[in-house]
Amino acid sequence: MRLIYADEAGTAPAEPVRVVAAVIVEADKQWATVDAAIKELINANVPTEFQKGFIFHGKEIFNGGKNINRNSWPIQERMEFFKQFLSIPRQHNIPIALGITFNGIHDKRASEIETKTGKKIPIPMHRFEHLSAFQRCMERTDWFIHKYLSGLETGKVVAEDLPEAREILTNSGFMFRDHPIEMTEEHLLAEPWQKELGIKAAAHTYAIRHIVDVPHFVDKSGAPILQLADACAFSFRRYLSRQTYGDDLVLAMLGDQEGSNFLARDAWFSGSSSGLFNTRSYWSEQQHRQEAEIRMMLQFKRLLEQAVSDPSTSPSHR
Repeated sequence: MRLIYADEAGTAPAEPVRVVAAVIVEADKQWATVDAAIKELINANVPTEFQKGFIFHGKEIFNGGKNINRNSWPIQERMEFFKQFLSIPRQHNIPIALGITFNGIHDKRASEIETKTGKKIPIPMHRFEHLSAFQRCMERTDWFIHKYLSGLETGKVVAEDLPEAREILTNSGFMFRDHPIEMTEEHLLAEPWQKELGIKAAAHTYAIRHIVDVPHFVDKSGAPILQLADACAFSFRRYLSRQTYGDDLVLAMLGDQEGSNFLARDAWFSGSSSGLFNTRSYWSEQQHRQEAEIRMMLQFKRLLEQAVSDPSTSPSHR
């Protein structure tokens, strides 16, 4: 079973973007190791005066707050700790799923959810937008199980126990389970490499097939890996809000190659979207071959374009 620790960022009504990030941990083989790595990092880096009852909150680590005096823990040290914390998923091959919804893209009259009994309940628009981001994040998580684990495992979601989110996520968090949505190529944005090669995005069905039950809600103080999801969500939100250090945090989380690809894609700033990262260790041989073929096609295309624009670079002119 995969434990899916999901957390949100951009919760204030005026925030420009709603973000939900999830880290996907194999319960038997990865959980204990990752849990220990988090505790070890905290013990080695957090000043003694803040150790007791320490809970990683991205906002507080970044800005300081009631539990962290930023004058006695310099920003440079806090940022270094933050980046090391973010590197844990890469170090342990933990996939990260992302759901994004920008503020204001939904009809203001549409902010309601339907309960299991069919009753419709109005909710604030910013919570409705976060629900949309959560649904997209869960779809990407389910897709990871479907694609990379051959659909042979199930997933269980663990989320922070917030009163304003519990009813919403319990009733509507897995909308794609009951109502799969067929997305044709016209409704999907192509990846940068697809655009360069003139290839359209493949049709895709948004569905939940492998996540069981409803979210399990816990206090973040007792779930260190949920704190890891907090760090990821905060970092994505900071970048998508175009705030300082956003680039640095994303690169620390995703690594130079995947992080640079993320930063180069402007599509993240349009409407609602989702992503799945840090999956390379789960690739099949066929997927590695396909990636190599794509690299060769892109290189050949660029060489041809260069030869057309500057004939002197063509082999026949050497």
